Amino acid sequence: MPGDGVALVTRHTLPGKGVANMTRAHSSEVWGAVVDSGALSPDWAGLPGTDASTHAQVMERLQSADLDEWASTAARVGFCSRPVRLVGNSVTVHRTTGEVVRTYASTDEHGGVTFVRCGNRRADRCPSCSRVYAADTFHLIRAGVAGGKGVPETVADNPLVFATLTAPSFGAVHGGAGGHRCRPRRRAEARCQHGQPTACFQVHEPDDPARGQPLCPRCYDYDSHVVWQWWAPELWRRFTIALKRRLAQLLGADLDRLGDVASLRYAKVAEYQVRGAVHFHALIRLDGPPDADGFAPAPDQVTADVLATVVEQVAAEVTFLADPLTPGGATRVLAFGAQVDTRVVRASRRTDDPDAPLTGEQVAGYLAKYATKSATDTQTRDNPPCAACTPPPDTSPPRRAPPTTPRARTGSWAGGRTPWASAATSRPSPAATP
Repeated sequence: MPGDGVALVTRHTLPGKGVANMTRAHSSEVWGAVVDSGALSPDWAGLPGTDASTHAQVMERLQSADLDEWASTAARVGFCSRPVRLVGNSVTVHRTTGEVVRTYASTDEHGGVTFVRCGNRRADRCPSCSRVYAADTFHLIRAGVAGGKGVPETVADNPLVFATLTAPSFGAVHGGAGGHRCRPRRRAEARCQHGQPTACFQVHEPDDPARGQPLCPRCYDYDSHVVWQWWAPELWRRFTIALKRRLAQLLGADLDRLGDVASLRYAKVAEYQVRGAVHFHALIRLDGPPDADGFAPAPDQVTADVLATVVEQVAAEVTFLADPLTPGGATRVLAFGAQVDTRVVRASRRTDDPDAPLTGEQVAGYLAKYATKSATDTQTRDNPPCAACTPPPDTSPPRRAPPTTPRARTGSWAGGRTPWASAATSRPSPAATP
């Protein structure tokens, strides 16, 4: 054991602080807490929320001879919940001289395996990686709102709108969030054609599994719900195209010449509602034509209020004709729901007034939060209808290929400086087919 004042090999990670050395005093504090809690007693009930097997594994690890090395390895990946295990080696050679500059092998690591972060943005899958993702999203979004990280502060003067585009209704579902009654009706005895009540006077708690469920499963249009989930990204793409057309008309320019007078940029995230339908939150900014910095002042004709009005109008008008689910089946005209919300964002002042314009910090925080949410936040897994699905344990052997990074939730800014997409310059990708 090291003497007094000598740092142990064990490391720990604090949120936002990176990796720091764990001193002997810190290690003693941890073990003191373990002893004081009675964790070493054979009569101890175990760790909260764990079974006997998990508790036994934890205690075995705490008492193992390689605890320090293991903790250091875990700290290097930020205590990721599901780190990717890699095996292999690499050799770095100088291109000109042929000299071996560096060699690396996973066999040199603790346990003979190289661990890397899973990079999952979903908080229910990996709290550690999701916090990193949320922090990165916050700073990148804020840069597009108020400047910074290579983006000039003058972008704060351009019109900026925070828009929420929801899914249409597929049937009545239980709601009642915020302490309100679910679906009160004057005629409490009213029934649908299948004999189910059309009213609900309960006040559902946030974790009530009834929230988001149809009042009548036979009345609910599940087929259209599934079609909406599949084609919602295509509807968003058509929304951006229609928005460009409307702005071109407003500025008196041809659509193919809009880039000469203005550039439309956006950053968006998709979120599952309680009913399992996806909707979009987006920051939409209008810049002037590209210049040396890439962020010219916006045309005077389009203020932030005008941009918000145009976004609402286009969202109410854009549609998409979805192909039938089966040969000879019905086609569906998809559109956004009636609840379209647009709010002007101001970067110049801070306010907590819900009726006042939003600030850049507020919006960046909103999008960072939405970016780490997943279907499990509505009591589902990857497949919304599969509420009881549980992912199987990871028993796969270590991977030999490098891990893939999660797909970004937003496109690339002009010049790739922030994760914003340019609706004026990017080419739409071909629509996927079911």
